[in-house]
Amino acid sequence: MAKTIFFVDLSHCGTITNADTFPLGVACVAAYAKSMFKDNISVEIFKLPHDLNDRLKDGPPNVICFSNYVWNHFLTLAFARHIRKTWPDVPIIMGGPNISTATDGRIRFLQENPCVDFYVKFEGERAFARIMETMQAFHFDLSALRAAKPEIENTLYLADGDLIEGPQERIFDLTQIPSPYLNGMMDKFFEQGLRPLVEFVRGCPYACTFCTDSHEHRNKVMRRPADVVRAEMTYIAKHMQSASDMVLADLNFGQYKEDVEVSEIIRETIDTYGWPRSISCSPGKSQADRVMKCVKIINGEDRGIMKFASSVQSTDTDVLSAISRKNLPMDKLQPIMDSANHFDDHTEYFTEIILGLPLDSVERHYNSLRDTIDRLGMNIVNVHQLTLLQGSPMALPEQRERYQLDVRHRVFVGCIGTYEVGSEFIPIAEFEEVVVANSTMSYDEWLQCRIMSLLVKVYIDRDYFIEVFGFIKRLGLSAVDLLEIIKSDMTKKYAGMSDVIDRFLLKTEEPLHDRFEDIQKFVLNTETVEKFRTGELGGNELLVHRALLYLNHQDDLHGALHDAAKELLARNDLLTDEYARYLEQAVHYSQTRKFSPRNFATEIVSEFDFDFPSAKASGYRVLPSEIKMGRKKMRFYFNDLARSEIKYALQTWVKPKQELLDDFEKLAAVDLSSDGQTMYSFGKLFHNSNLRVMNRSVQSISAN
Repeated sequence: MAKTIFFVDLSHCGTITNADTFPLGVACVAAYAKSMFKDNISVEIFKLPHDLNDRLKDGPPNVICFSNYVWNHFLTLAFARHIRKTWPDVPIIMGGPNISTATDGRIRFLQENPCVDFYVKFEGERAFARIMETMQAFHFDLSALRAAKPEIENTLYLADGDLIEGPQERIFDLTQIPSPYLNGMMDKFFEQGLRPLVEFVRGCPYACTFCTDSHEHRNKVMRRPADVVRAEMTYIAKHMQSASDMVLADLNFGQYKEDVEVSEIIRETIDTYGWPRSISCSPGKSQADRVMKCVKIINGEDRGIMKFASSVQSTDTDVLSAISRKNLPMDKLQPIMDSANHFDDHTEYFTEIILGLPLDSVERHYNSLRDTIDRLGMNIVNVHQLTLLQGSPMALPEQRERYQLDVRHRVFVGCIGTYEVGSEFIPIAEFEEVVVANSTMSYDEWLQCRIMSLLVKVYIDRDYFIEVFGFIKRLGLSAVDLLEIIKSDMTKKYAGMSDVIDRFLLKTEEPLHDRFEDIQKFVLNTETVEKFRTGELGGNELLVHRALLYLNHQDDLHGALHDAAKELLARNDLLTDEYARYLEQAVHYSQTRKFSPRNFATEIVSEFDFDFPSAKASGYRVLPSEIKMGRKKMRFYFNDLARSEIKYALQTWVKPKQELLDDFEKLAAVDLSSDGQTMYSFGKLFHNSNLRVMNRSVQSISAN
């Protein structure tokens, strides 16, 4: 009789669906197992907790396998413990990067979680097959198996208190792993509103110490063949049922020559099926020209589907050395960024910086901002907080001590809820360790850098205020200096903006706890969980407060920018009457042109003395004298592309009722920011959507 095996990659959904992608990892393990054991096994795959719990009410599987990530660790263990208590003989296998790389850490994990029979430390496909074969050899008598202590590849388990650790192995031919999309194993997840996750390349040649993929076991890169890529893309596109982007799990997309062909396949899919309309991925750290070529192929001529990205984490040589990081060289990036036409093709230029890395300081962090924003002209800058991940070298005790990493505990964003496990309803949360200070940065300095992170998201991302920042750059001045003036001198002048920043700081500090035991006690009750559900507690503070500023305080944002720009010019002896008048009109033009959910149903007419539409081609890097004209009226309206993108973005992230999407005037009249979760949804919209495509078009309609 065939043995039933469950493969489970759980996602929290008590507040939002946090890890909202298809469960590709466990699905690949399931597909490989099915190819090996054929009709001797039947497999089922689960993503949502209630789906798994409902299925368990019909009885247990013969074997159950769980993924273990920082975002589902305790949720997974809750089900594993329930299964062990209810059905003690069901073997429980767990795998994933969320376990220490040190032997003592691995032993401690298995001792603290005796419900886990076997832990897969790296790739799971062959490891699971070997575990199954080994259990079969012992007639599924795990006591006898432990007594014999066989080594199983990529697998850890305890026997008489000893850690039994098998050799590290990888699959070097990815054709051995059938596609879980093409064999239909993933079909159920199209109905669950999840985002398709694909992986065409496995492995990473780099060794960044903050990353769980830094182990040498992962440094050789393997690739799926082009025919599989094409077949998967076509299959997914044909089965899409709701608006969604695509997540590409390749760790260095674009840096390999084969990625050019993959890009062409993706573009063909877009042209044929209209999907995907946006792609999230991790870019290559070398071969900048090839990365750009891949982006251009995918984007075509219509919209910015994929960003050109170069994640730097830091540009300081000492910091990069401390974290074993290799970046695309600045001298390779510079000519690409200098020659890029940022506005004709809607391509966006993206980087990531991590705040609080070993040896990071305020000065070094600001220099990284200047390098990426002022020097390179990146128009999406994600500043992340450093978190210590189990499975990464930086989480080891020696790294913590060496760099004096000051760590606080907080709830992982979106990873909390009350779940039915068996017949009980249990509050469950996930936690992460956030570095809030180090040997070269104090906690107070870290907080001030967090305010700057918010201002970077608000003012730099998506060129949301490019009409002013383009002028600042043309004058040879620093956008980061302008943000510093806003931060230090202007926010207190604008009550609404000041209030949001104060709330942002409170929300930044609110979830931080010195001791893990304290935060566990605080969150694990139904009353606290309810506060997280409503948004009173928790949430992504950057996304939520950016959305609050965009939705409710546009006048303050533009006023602070206007005043700060005048101050920056005055400090550099550049503030003339003409420049002052130009700034005033540039700020007004910028505000009028923007997409806002508060006002996107009507056209707007306004008058200007400068030809701002002609300045767009140069990224508004013009002098007032170059575009000065007689006073003209201009009409601001949303063209068909903008309206389509707005509708798609709202469908994807905010999900209002369909009748509202079909009538923009009705939608604009609805209060779409009435609760914390909706604000988070708008934060995701602003974070993930190409706002430049969603801006109003401008047309001159008369001259006086």
